Amino acid sequence: MVAVDASPATSDSFPVHRLGYVTSGGLALTGAAFGFIARSEAIRAGTLTSARESSATLVQARDHAATANFCFALAGATALYALVLEFLPRPAADAASLAFRF
Repeated sequence: MVAVDASPATSDSFPVHRLGYVTSGGLALTGAAFGFIARSEAIRAGTLTSARESSATLVQARDHAATANFCFALAGATALYALVLEFLPRPAADAASLAFRF
């Protein structure tokens, strides 16, 4: 019987630098969720009759939209970082990777 070492640190089936793509997708989904919330708050603000409530709802919509934009910017930066690591030679990619190995 042959012992096979299947530890994640030595496995090449899913290199650590590809987690950047997963993180980028998660950030993009989070940004889409905040964008949807911002849009629904803006629509709701248009239906309110009180000026005070409408103003407060628009402020919330603006805050949610800013959070969505921030998430989209982080998703783009993370995807770009993962793409750069993808095309670097393996030793350079391992040196530039921000992953911590125990």
